[in-house]
Amino acid sequence: MKRQVLACVFVLTGLLLAQAQPEGENRRWALYGGAGSSFQTISHNDYPGSVKQSGIGWSLHAEYYLPDEPFSIKAGYSCEKLTLWDENVGTSLNQLNLGGRWYMLPSHYLVQPFAGVDAFIHMGSLNEQGIFESWVYRGSEWVKDYENSYSIRAPRFSVAPVIGLDVYLFSCMALQLGYGYSIGLDSHFDVYVRNCQANRDYVIRSKGNRHVMSIGLKLNFPFRFSESDTNNLIDWILGL
Repeated sequence: MKRQVLACVFVLTGLLLAQAQPEGENRRWALYGGAGSSFQTISHNDYPGSVKQSGIGWSLHAEYYLPDEPFSIKAGYSCEKLTLWDENVGTSLNQLNLGGRWYMLPSHYLVQPFAGVDAFIHMGSLNEQGIFESWVYRGSEWVKDYENSYSIRAPRFSVAPVIGLDVYLFSCMALQLGYGYSIGLDSHFDVYVRNCQANRDYVIRSKGNRHVMSIGLKLNFPFRFSESDTNNLIDWILGL
């Protein structure tokens, strides 16, 4: 019974939206929200063990499609957490971004590959420094295991070539998969590690460049829900 009620609600909604927007009306602009992960590229590392270099982030942006052209411009906001060595060494980038996209296929294709470039400006502080230690319990006492210090200069500006796919679930809604390589300008992450037990020193460095992978949801406007979208949604609900 619940499935039939849901189906009726979606049918009525779909019919109203289909009447509000002509079936063939072109997209004009879009809203996107998503999350992702980043991996810093290490420029120097003489530490023999594994080094944490991943981070997480999220982004929101609006996109405007140029009329009768396969290009668009986008602007928005993103937050990105960068770490190196471990969770104690990191910084958050609060960034405004501006970019462009080139869509390689006509807009009626359900899979839309794209390429483009993004520019970012970080709105927060740039320089961070710190010292932290790690201790272990050995025998009957606590002993210092590692002594670490770090110096970070976050990138004020970053640029990133990007590629990706919009996979349309409905006429107005797409799942977006993206990859970019962000180049941090005038940036560095320097970590100095001292192994107190072995009396050894190590250095790990990064220039703030990172691989960024993202996934998100994109809504095109004018928002329209076609008759075929309605039928597909009904079939999916009834098949649950």
